[in-house]
Amino acid sequence: MKQILLLLLVVSSSSFAQTKVLYINSYHEDFYSAIIQIQVVKDILLPEDIQLKFVHMDTKRIKEDELRKIEGLKVQKVIAEWKPDLVIASDDSASKYVVSKYKDQALPFVFMGVNWSAEQYGYPYENVTGQIEVDLAKELISELQTYATGKRVAFLSGDTLTDRKTLNFYQTNLDLTFSEVKLVNTFEEWKSAYSSLQEQVDVILFLNNAGIKNWNDQEAEELVKNETKIPTGTTDQSLHPYVLISFAKDVHEFGEYGAKTALQILNGTSPTMIPITKNTRAKISLNMSLAKKLGVIFPIEMIDMATLVD
Repeated sequence: MKQILLLLLVVSSSSFAQTKVLYINSYHEDFYSAIIQIQVVKDILLPEDIQLKFVHMDTKRIKEDELRKIEGLKVQKVIAEWKPDLVIASDDSASKYVVSKYKDQALPFVFMGVNWSAEQYGYPYENVTGQIEVDLAKELISELQTYATGKRVAFLSGDTLTDRKTLNFYQTNLDLTFSEVKLVNTFEEWKSAYSSLQEQVDVILFLNNAGIKNWNDQEAEELVKNETKIPTGTTDQSLHPYVLISFAKDVHEFGEYGAKTALQILNGTSPTMIPITKNTRAKISLNMSLAKKLGVIFPIEMIDMATLVD
């Protein structure tokens, strides 16, 4: 009996010993979110004795579509030569330039980090499932409104094509309504908009400062400290010094999803049986100085799961 049990344990522990999983990173190897996601995937799959290979497409820095297509062809060559049992594809370029070439074929894929919608790549396929990446704007606004005196929400951001697309997505896909929309080009415009919105709305969603010329961190913090009268929030972790609450995406969630879903499929579950989902976890930052100024008292449960910012 002991010999049979030992044999079963050996067979069980080595069930993935010959299994190969390829991980496609759309960006460069030292890109912040990629580092975290890859480490999470390693932590989950390496103890299962799965062989891992990582390829990096570098499309954050490669802008030309023709060059990105070449990177996609390089990955397809790796797939043909290494013959993985499953492929994890992180972020949009991996789906656009690689996964789309294997629609309904035998090789299973798990995607994650595809922005906003899976439909842009024709998903779902019979051999593909995954997790789309969305901002937690709706959840953030709901939380901010618990500390507000009304329901009027303003959208404040730089005037860029990306931010206009995000605004449109919020309005059409998340059913968010904004009483005021301020898309600014300069830091002076941002300061003016921020101050005037304090009297016009009850909540401000500050999306992005990347397209705002002459942005000044120190001056922005000083303005926020002096002028803020209403709850403010962002989905961008880097903007937490300027808002009451930050609901950023938890990058670990994407790595966990990719690895755990890969295990499901390798254990026999068809990708068609795993619905496409979206990220739900937030990395929360709470600005305690602004909370004190506004008289906001956060629930202890929220404080316990958040990073506190002075």
